[in-house]
Amino acid sequence: STITTLNLSINNIGDAGATAFADSLRTNSALAHLGLDSNDIGPDGARAFAEMLSDNSTITTLNYNIGGAGARALAGMLSDNSTITTLNLSINNIGDAGATAFAEDLCTNSTLSELSLDNNNVGDASATAFEDALHTNSALTYLSLDEDDNYLSIGCILINKIFELILINRGADSREEARWRKIKLRIEWMVNAEDEDEAGPRRNWVPPRTRASTGALPHPSGIDGAREGRGRFGVDCAPGQGAVPVRRRLWCR
Repeated sequence: STITTLNLSINNIGDAGATAFADSLRTNSALAHLGLDSNDIGPDGARAFAEMLSDNSTITTLNYNIGGAGARALAGMLSDNSTITTLNLSINNIGDAGATAFAEDLCTNSTLSELSLDNNNVGDASATAFEDALHTNSALTYLSLDEDDNYLSIGCILINKIFELILINRGADSREEARWRKIKLRIEWMVNAEDEDEAGPRRNWVPPRTRASTGALPHPSGIDGAREGRGRFGVDCAPGQGAVPVRRRLWCR
């Protein structure tokens, strides 16, 4: 009843072990940080953890490697869970479908502040879902969609829109302030879009206040040395590159 941090990574516990472990955690009221990377856990084990996490009130940090189908099974728990603040699901190959499932659940989650979905082959479809969710969600302040090959198939304009919304979450003093600032931002985007229709396409447009170099934002908890100081989220679009993939590591911190 006193263990607060447990790392069971690379133990090949599989679905059976994950299910048994999830059952044992239903009555645990101390564990706060759990690592289960590289354990060959599939959808069955993920569902067992999702059910447990829907009721769990102590686990705040979860590092989990469960594959695409398992990640999608886990996504639904964000609607019910009110304690997890940090979720790392990197290298799960969840693709746009899995990432979109997590984005949709952010609409009803008010506690998750850090989400890492590195190396998951995400693109414009899931990035659009995150943009939509962030108009409602005011809790997420850190989003990582990094790829090892330093190549993102996400349009530059879309990246900067997500960046603007994350910045509002970081700076707002209340959910109400965040809501009104996002309404104002959306109006700005609409005005810029209307101006573009009148003046012709400007493929290098990015949202206001991110047109210039934004620099690196400090990670709120400073973990991993601010991730080796890599990259910026807000990026400049070179002329003619507003809708092409961005060759840049993507960090919002």
